[in-house]
Amino acid sequence: MAGRPIDLLKGITVSRLMNPVDANVYGNVHGGVILNLIEESGSIIASRYCNLVKDEQEKKDDDACFAAMARIEHMDFLLPMHIGEVAELMAEIKYTAPHSLLVMVTVWAENVLTGQKRLTNKAHLWYVPVGLKDHSKVKDVPPMVHTDPALEEKGKKAYDKQKADRMRNNSADQLVDFNMPTQRLGPMSPPGAFEPHTVEYSRSYLSMVIGVNECTLSGICRGGAILKLMDECAGIVAAKHARAPCVTASIEAINFHRRCPKGSLLSVFGYATFTSARSIEVEVIVECEYFRKQETLESHRERTADAFFTYVCIGKDGRTRPIAQLAVNSKEEEAAFSQGKDRYQKRKLERQASIEEMKKSGDAA
Repeated sequence: MAGRPIDLLKGITVSRLMNPVDANVYGNVHGGVILNLIEESGSIIASRYCNLVKDEQEKKDDDACFAAMARIEHMDFLLPMHIGEVAELMAEIKYTAPHSLLVMVTVWAENVLTGQKRLTNKAHLWYVPVGLKDHSKVKDVPPMVHTDPALEEKGKKAYDKQKADRMRNNSADQLVDFNMPTQRLGPMSPPGAFEPHTVEYSRSYLSMVIGVNECTLSGICRGGAILKLMDECAGIVAAKHARAPCVTASIEAINFHRRCPKGSLLSVFGYATFTSARSIEVEVIVECEYFRKQETLESHRERTADAFFTYVCIGKDGRTRPIAQLAVNSKEEEAAFSQGKDRYQKRKLERQASIEEMKKSGDAA
């Protein structure tokens, strides 16, 4: 490790004033904006680490790289962030594997008038270093020197867990069938074609051409830009079902299967899978279509990412309010509802365990 800047391991802090352009309909910061900032902060420290924490000979022999997001673990939106506050994001590398890094990003909202800060999000993201010139080439990650064996073991367990989860839930080769008749992701129909509160009624579709603003220096779409579009699509589904504005409560782990080059068509599909008394779960699927040969206009479509978002409906008093139950009309929808219920129960248990752990930490302090 001689000559390597160890201080890079301490992390970075990124701050940004939240402006009206970042707002949702309630005047709070849009969840997609926060997700975008989280991904950008993680990408900065991961890219810096992979490029600078090298011996001088490695720097000469090797090509520069950028850190592409491969996965974001389950994350809860703990508190809303308000317009006019400063978002302060602290990113720190927690573990390195031979070809990936685990970055933890903690998000605070600061009231600049009082100096008070509130913890709003805590995220764990996995990045993979990819060559700037050759995007198909995954680079080696310089090993991190841990001073605490317990933290190193914790990072190793997180690595093994996400690797097993990716293999168990591999949906990279599944594509949306545009010809499915009146199913969850079938052809879009005009308003009034479906009964309210059914899956077909609230399903939504967004698309965009990936431009320069959404890309890294290498011309690949940033993970944060995709996360923001996913959140927007899921929010539309939730609002259509509830017939009222909804806010993001949590996201399940998201795997990014493939990278999307500049100029590609990004398509995002969303549909409701489960409702509890006060929340709605939405599955979001992202596909990327790009031209293999510009002269022949031969296109190729691949799945980019998929995830489950949970939303709550907020009343005029600022509190969560009951949400209409999802009407399921097929065996496929019943199976999706049952799986959503299992995820909901799991989230409740994990949230309760987290609260108990925080209480114990507070008592110990």
